[in-house]
Amino acid sequence: MPETNPLRGGADRAAHLPATIALAASGILLGFLVLLAPIHAAIPPVQVPEPLVPHHQPAENLLYGLAFFVLLPLGAWLSVRLADRLLAGGNPDLIGPLAGCSVLVAASLLVVTRLLDPGSHLLWIQAGLALIAILILGPMLWRACGDEWPAARFLEDHTFTVACLSGVATVLAVASLGYPSRVDWPWLLAGLTVAGGVAWSFGRVRLPRPSRRWGRPLDAAILVLVVLAVPDLIIFQGVGETWEPGNPFLTYVTGFHQSLYLGAASQILNGAALLVDTVSQYGVVSIYLLAAFFKVAPIGNGTLGFFDASLTALTFGAGYAILRMAGVGRLFATATMAVAVV
Repeated sequence: MPETNPLRGGADRAAHLPATIALAASGILLGFLVLLAPIHAAIPPVQVPEPLVPHHQPAENLLYGLAFFVLLPLGAWLSVRLADRLLAGGNPDLIGPLAGCSVLVAASLLVVTRLLDPGSHLLWIQAGLALIAILILGPMLWRACGDEWPAARFLEDHTFTVACLSGVATVLAVASLGYPSRVDWPWLLAGLTVAGGVAWSFGRVRLPRPSRRWGRPLDAAILVLVVLAVPDLIIFQGVGETWEPGNPFLTYVTGFHQSLYLGAASQILNGAALLVDTVSQYGVVSIYLLAAFFKVAPIGNGTLGFFDASLTALTFGAGYAILRMAGVGRLFATATMAVAVV
């Protein structure tokens, strides 16, 4: 439903949610990159006994807090205000291409620094480039909020190109965080083919829409399918315990992490209090919830795997339900959950 913009005499303008999200995401990312190097340099690494290596956990904790409790709300608030001013100014059609340019610059920054591989200077180079990007994009956005800007009409005429480039840059930025040698190329090509087909058919192909009588049962069936498709029981076996070959390393890792849950839950079941008599790196409420479950189920690695898989399945099911309640189409919501599950 169109929203009334109070900045220009109550003129009706449609809210530009995609551009607002793009401005917020790119601004938060650039701000985070600016803070990354100085905070790592200001807070010394924690020295631990050998053979362990020093770590930057205090700096990472501070960055985590700043990202979620300062940058995220600040970016969301500023992006909404900026989008309102762009729509109310003399260049309302520039909000899309300028938001795309912001994403393009922020994502390309990650790709370029990853390709250059500057080694120990990576964080400072990222911080410098991010600061330069802010100093360039900031005045551009501020100028677009004012009177008509004829010089920027080039961007308006190439909105689709900017959107495509920003999408490609975003994908490359995410891919740059991984390792090409580990990419499953057949699956990647198949995914690109499907994505291309969907993009081509958008607006050209119309699928029949079921009536409300059949729509709700169909939603329920998809919800059940999502819940059943997710569970992956993590139940390890010792080497030589069964006829199947065991993996000693996976057995050790799985047992180690499950013990962090089971040990704390077992102590709570025997009268201990978390954070007083015992600790757990996996939180407080989660351990008490697990202890409550073990009141009705036998404590063990198998029941822990079942409980974890059940909660994971319900999380994905809730994701589909939230998408549908938010007005997302059934086909798009189903495809989204299929990608998430796979």
